[in-house]
Amino acid sequence: MNNYKYYYTLLLYNLIIVVGLYLGSWEVRKALLTNPKEFNRYLDWAGEYVYKGVYDSICLNATFLLNLHGYSVREHGCIQCISTYIRLIGVLDTYYPRIVDKLIFINMPRIFKQLLRVLIPFLSPYTASTIETYGVDGTEWGPIIRKRIPPEILPLEFGGTKNRKVLSGQGK
Repeated sequence: MNNYKYYYTLLLYNLIIVVGLYLGSWEVRKALLTNPKEFNRYLDWAGEYVYKGVYDSICLNATFLLNLHGYSVREHGCIQCISTYIRLIGVLDTYYPRIVDKLIFINMPRIFKQLLRVLIPFLSPYTASTIETYGVDGTEWGPIIRKRIPPEILPLEFGGTKNRKVLSGQGK
């Protein structure tokens, strides 16, 4: 499961938690077709790790940055993928309500907007209201993100200056 990278940082001085997901690089379809149980267990483990970090801090919620660079309909838009996303949304809204301060999609191809339209009805109204979407033009989304989140805690892929420590792990 080391192919499914995410970034997690906590800056308590400004009460900011940032979670970055590099979803475009994930081979979701392949994982779901070869070992769906293990992949779903990994997603649960990674989510619990991040959510626990948010709840153990003095922060009440986090900004989630989702980088869709490399997104493809074949790899990320299959039926199994969509059902997995719906399950994750259910977990998010049921067990971690209001954990999301902002859910920001960057490098979002136009085709992903169609998938997002399918997923939004499964979100609570609160979580749906936190979504912001930006295309592939970093000059559009970069300044907006850097205005909210200091560049020194943002990895380069999100317009920051931090050399990130990317996390991945084995769900147990």
